[in-house]
Amino acid sequence: MGEILNAFNNFNNTSKQLIVFFIIIGSFWTVAFCLFKPEVFEYPFYVQFALIFALSVCWFLYAFLASSKLLAIIDKNGTYAIGLVSIFSIVLLCVSILISYYFSGSFTFFLRIAFLAVMLPFHIIIVLFSIVLDYRELSRNVSE
Repeated sequence: MGEILNAFNNFNNTSKQLIVFFIIIGSFWTVAFCLFKPEVFEYPFYVQFALIFALSVCWFLYAFLASSKLLAIIDKNGTYAIGLVSIFSIVLLCVSILISYYFSGSFTFFLRIAFLAVMLPFHIIIVLFSIVLDYRELSRNVSE
């Protein structure tokens, strides 16, 4: 165990944040599978791990792309980007699990809610927010 911790300590902060994020978000995907598709756990462990890891990577990329414009405004240096995306994606995944559990027990309904219905309002807010900020910056540059 000490060897694993020493190897983990040798990573840079971004790598550490990504590893911790994938562990946390993987546990939320495991909860989603337990609730909506428990027959997945009949497969071998490596298949389960690969599926959960692939969904975690897709979810992180989706959340990162969705919030990239906002991250460029909030965190210009990019030091907190992974932490902010992690918090954002975990909250959205929790909301989609709650909505799906309340309205339906279907895994496909959960995926539709997670990837479309929950992220779509956020995309609209980001686009509106970026338009307002671009307009402010443009009007500031014109007035100077």
